[in-house]
Amino acid sequence: MASQTTVLRFVLQVTKALTVSVPPARLGIDAETVKDRLARGSGGQASPITPVIPASTLKGVWRTSACYAANEMGLACCGTKNPDLMNEIHLVFERGGVRLVTVEGRRVCHVCALFGLSGVSSAVYFEDAYPLGYLVAVGIRPGIEVDDYSSTVRRGKLYFVEVVEPGSLFTVDVGLTLDGRFGDSFGLCQAVELLVRASEYVEAVGVGRGAARPYLYSVGFGGSVAREPSEAARLLNCPGLEPVFRRVWLPEKLVLP
Repeated sequence: MASQTTVLRFVLQVTKALTVSVPPARLGIDAETVKDRLARGSGGQASPITPVIPASTLKGVWRTSACYAANEMGLACCGTKNPDLMNEIHLVFERGGVRLVTVEGRRVCHVCALFGLSGVSSAVYFEDAYPLGYLVAVGIRPGIEVDDYSSTVRRGKLYFVEVVEPGSLFTVDVGLTLDGRFGDSFGLCQAVELLVRASEYVEAVGVGRGAARPYLYSVGFGGSVAREPSEAARLLNCPGLEPVFRRVWLPEKLVLP
């Protein structure tokens, strides 16, 4: 039976001033963070300063984080984003008897099976992360360029960067659609576990110039939405995931609007 899409909704709390750099559109700063200039505020008015964290950035961070999670789970990860190296490493893995996943006629590591590679579509999608209510602040931070060799400040190298301030909150949906593509070798429960365990490494890996900590807020599947760990495990029919969910679930003290 074809699988349905599982949607993991995360709340991202910025823990270190964050910038996903784009060229500045105004004078006086050297880099801006990505913004959606067409986004609408709660009053229906267009906002020129709505910061977003792009889906492509988050997918790259999560993919790197998933490699650490795969090692923790005893799954395979080739550890590279270079297409040529991926193929070489997968071949070495197969010759060495490493457990791999067959997808679209190719033998690949578990991380590539989920996130895709050249010639193999991704089973995971990410939405852009948008601010949660008004719980976001943007500021300007000064910086000084340091010479890599002398570790001294370079003259005339003061710069200013726009940042999303720590404490700001975003929400992002991460979708997973297996549709039976891996057969019995890599099922829904294991794939969801890999994505959720990966979230524990996102803060350490870093997001843009900065860091954010993901908290799992809800799990959607088959038209239903679960908003607490045991309910989510039952919804997916994955009882072993309850303790994994609990580790990353949004704490009660973090009150949402």
